[in-house]
Amino acid sequence: MSRPLISVVILTYNSERTIRQCLERVFNQRYRSYEVIAVDNGSTDRTLEILSMYPVKVVEASPLDTRGRLRNMGTTKAKGEIIAYIDSDMILVQDDWFDKMVKPFENPSVAVTRSLSTPYGNTLNRLLALYSASIKLPRIVSKEHYAPIGTGHELFRKKAVVEAGMFNEKIRVDEDFELFRRIIDLGYIAVSVDDAEVHHLAVDSLLHYMRKLRWMFSSISAGEAVLGRQRLIETAFRLTKGATIIVTFYEGIYRALRDRDRAWFLHPALEFLHVLLAIRYGLLNRNALTFLLNIWLSGG
Repeated sequence: MSRPLISVVILTYNSERTIRQCLERVFNQRYRSYEVIAVDNGSTDRTLEILSMYPVKVVEASPLDTRGRLRNMGTTKAKGEIIAYIDSDMILVQDDWFDKMVKPFENPSVAVTRSLSTPYGNTLNRLLALYSASIKLPRIVSKEHYAPIGTGHELFRKKAVVEAGMFNEKIRVDEDFELFRRIIDLGYIAVSVDDAEVHHLAVDSLLHYMRKLRWMFSSISAGEAVLGRQRLIETAFRLTKGATIIVTFYEGIYRALRDRDRAWFLHPALEFLHVLLAIRYGLLNRNALTFLLNIWLSGG
């Protein structure tokens, strides 16, 4: 596997804010053996117009389709041995990003490679990247040393995705983590490529971020997620910290001094916002608690 074909699968929905930057960085890669597939979820802005300006294969889907369904549509169309699941708000930093990310696949046991999201853009986006980077994962993830890895700026071996049964199309949250768990259970490993970086233009305002949180917590409350026990523990721990405020206050100051980035000063307010929205959008109602208790009891 010297230079395998990479199928870049990008999900879009009203992505005009970022899709041009995303595609420009993809098409500026030195690695030339790739194709680009965009699966559009019923955009009503200029997304499809922008996509038409690039050599992209566009697959149009229903606005009601889950992300698992959309990723499966892209996976089915993919001709490459390797699939790059890249979100439409991800910007590849280096021109040799593909080269760095594909090299570990020379080892047939490797099914996934993960890149690093680095701080960029407005204060909120920088904080989200800093927080993500603060969660330390083992460089090699396996059954013995497990940590959840999703999609957004990762490469997957298509054979492993198919072998694991593709994405779960019935859930709306964590469908990527759920597939990754099944891939690792098959005996494959994942490798972090720390010198391959992305910038995540996740949100353009606090209101935009709140809408994303509302969707996430509402989906969990409705039982449209497969969190697994480890993710459940992580979520509960994060909400507990956020509710105390004092812990996240000192955490924000310490990390602002350590990382020399004032974005961390927003950390306690943002974590408390997580708690408020979790309560507001039903995470703590009776049905949600029953759903979360079943996850815990099943040991998922």
